[in-house]
Amino acid sequence: MSKSARSGQQVFQKALELSGTGQLSEARQLLLKAAGDPKVSTETLQLLGAISSDLGLNEEAIRHLRRAVALAPKSVSAHFNLGNALLKHAEYEPALASFNAALALKPNHAPFLAAAGDALTKLGRQDEAIAQYCQAIAIAPDQPHAHENLGRVLYKLDRRKEAVKSLQQAIRLAPKNYEAIALLGKALLDLDLVPQALEALADVLRLRPDHASSLSILMHGRQTICDWTDFAANRKRLSDLVRQKTVAASPFSMLLISDEPELHLAAATRTSHYEPPAKPISFPARGRPDRKLRLGYVSADYRRHAFAILASGLFPRHDRDAFEVFAFSLGEDDGSDFRKRLVFSFDGFFDVRQRSSESVAEEMRRMEIDIAIDLTSHTKDGRPAIFQNRAAPIQVNYLGYPGTSGADYMDYIILDPFIATERVRANLSEKPVILPHCYQVNDRARPFPQAMPSRAECGLPESGFVFCAFNNPQKITPDIFDVWMRILGQVDGSVLWLLAAHRAIPANLRREAEARGISPDRLVIGKFMDLEQHLPRYRLADLFLDTLPYGAHTTTSDALWMGCPVLTCAGESFAARVAGSLLQTVGLPELITGDLRGYERLAVELAANPERLAEMRTRLAAVRLTTPLFDTALFTADIERAYLEMWRLHQSGEAPREIVIPASEKAAARA
Repeated sequence: MSKSARSGQQVFQKALELSGTGQLSEARQLLLKAAGDPKVSTETLQLLGAISSDLGLNEEAIRHLRRAVALAPKSVSAHFNLGNALLKHAEYEPALASFNAALALKPNHAPFLAAAGDALTKLGRQDEAIAQYCQAIAIAPDQPHAHENLGRVLYKLDRRKEAVKSLQQAIRLAPKNYEAIALLGKALLDLDLVPQALEALADVLRLRPDHASSLSILMHGRQTICDWTDFAANRKRLSDLVRQKTVAASPFSMLLISDEPELHLAAATRTSHYEPPAKPISFPARGRPDRKLRLGYVSADYRRHAFAILASGLFPRHDRDAFEVFAFSLGEDDGSDFRKRLVFSFDGFFDVRQRSSESVAEEMRRMEIDIAIDLTSHTKDGRPAIFQNRAAPIQVNYLGYPGTSGADYMDYIILDPFIATERVRANLSEKPVILPHCYQVNDRARPFPQAMPSRAECGLPESGFVFCAFNNPQKITPDIFDVWMRILGQVDGSVLWLLAAHRAIPANLRREAEARGISPDRLVIGKFMDLEQHLPRYRLADLFLDTLPYGAHTTTSDALWMGCPVLTCAGESFAARVAGSLLQTVGLPELITGDLRGYERLAVELAANPERLAEMRTRLAAVRLTTPLFDTALFTADIERAYLEMWRLHQSGEAPREIVIPASEKAAARA
C-alpha cells in the first residue's frame, strides 16, 4: 500500500471514530482535506457525504456522493447513499434512479427495495410503493422500516385496517418506535377502536412524555367517549408544551380544550409545514385576461357530512358567467344521492384521494385554478401539503376548520364581524376577509320536516323542561358539564337531552352526573340519526345549550332553522364565537353571553319564562326565509365579491391584505 493510500486510510478511520462519538463537524473537516486528493477513495467520499447529510448540508452531500458514484459506478453502497441524500433533499426522481441503480447491481436486496418504496411514496406513486414494500417484506420480513412505511402509505390511502396490521408488525419488531405507535393510535381512533387507540397513545407517552401530538390525540380520543381522566392536568401540560412553539400538537384537538387563539396559532403553525416544494413555484401572467375565474374547492367531505350539508347550496349557485367551479375530493365516496348531487353541482369533480399532495397541486396548477379554497384544513383527511405546494396563486382557508391554518402559504381566511375580534385577527397567519353577515354558508334548500315525534318516542319524560345539547360529544368538557349540572339542579323536573355516537358515552356521562349530585335519569341520551329524522327532534327541545370552547356550528344552524333557541357563551377564539355570529345574524343577540356565570343564570331564567322562549320561537319562524343566515343566493354573491377583490389585488401586484366586504344594497334594503 502506498504512503498516500495509508494516509487516506488513517484519515478515514479517524473520521469514522469521530463520527461515532458524535463529533460530526470535526470528522467533516478531516474528510474535506482528504477529498482534495485526486486519489481519494470512494469510501472516504461516501462517509463525507453521509456526515454532510447528517449535518443538513444536503447539496454538499449530494456533490460528494455523485463523485463517489463516478469513481466507482459499480459500488452499490455509493448509489444507495446517493439515493438517500437525494431523497432527503426532496429530489425524488433522481433518488429513485439511484435506488434502481443499486438494485440493478444487487437485485432483490430488501433495504434497496424499501428505499425505492420511499421515493415512490414521495412521488405519489402509491401503488408502486406498496408493491416495493411488500416485495422487501417478503424477502426480509424483519424490517421494521418497511412495515412502518407501508403502514404510512396505507393510512394515507384511507386503508386504515391494513395500515393497523403493518404498523403493529413494525412495532413488534421495534417496540420503542414511538412514531409508529403514535400513528397506530390515530389509525385505531379513526376506526372507532377507542380503547385500543388510547392504550397505544398512552404507550407513546410512556416512551416520550413530551410527545405533544400523542397527548393531544389522547385527550381527543378520551373526549370522543366523554372520558375526562386527568383532563385538567393534561390540558395544562399540553398547553405548556404548545406554548414552547417547538412541539407539534393536533390543532383540531387544541380547539376542543382551549379558548386561547394564541395556542391555536402555535399548534397550527407547527403542524402546517411539510416538506417544501423541491423548486420554487411561480405563476405566469394569465394568458387570457377575459377567461372566467377558476375556483378550486378542496375537501375531504363531499358526502353526507356537516360541512357538505352547509355548503351544498353554494356550489351550484356560483355565477357561471364569471366563474368556473371545480371540486377536488380527498375523502371517501359514500355512494349516497347527496354525494351525486354534489358531484353534479361542479363544472368538474376530481377524486384525488389516492394521489400525492404534490401531484394534486401540480394538476391544479396545470388546470390554471386561480383561487384554491381549503375546506378541510386541520380536520380529518385534510391535506395542507397540497397548498404548501402552491396549488393556485391565491389560497383561502374557509369553513371546514374554525381557526387559522398557521401556514404562510395560505393567503386569506374568511370570517365575519362577530368572529373577527381584535384578538382573533392578531392570531391569524392569513389575512382576514370579513363578509358582511355570518361567515357560515347555509343551504336554503335543506329539509324542513313538518312531522314531530312524541316525547315518549324520544325517551323524554311526558312533562318538564327539555334542555338539549346536540353537539358532537367530543365538544363536551368537564367545565361545561359542571355548568349544565348546576342548571339542572336549579330547574326542577328538567332533563338534558344529549346524543351518543359511542357505546361508552352514556355510562360515562351518567357517572359524571351522579358525581355532581344529579340523578343519572336526568340525562336523556339519544342516537345520531340522518338529518331528516334528526331535525324534528328540535321541536321537542325548549332550549339548546352550546358548548365551550368549541361551540355548535352546523348544529346551531340546524336548531335555528327548526326554530329552537340556542344559548351560547361567546369565547375568545374563532371556534367559540360561531354560534354567537349565527344568533346575531338571525336577530337573537340576547342569547349571547360573555361568561359562563351569565350563561348559567340566563339558562335558569329562560327555563322559568316559557313565554319569552315562545316569543323567540315566533321570531325565528318569522325570519327563517328572510334572514341573511339562510339566504344562500345572498351569501354566494357576497363571497363572490370577496373572490373578485382577492383577484383584483393579485392582478394589480399587491400583497394579500385585509378585505372587508360591505353589505349589498339588497341586504341593506331588507334590514
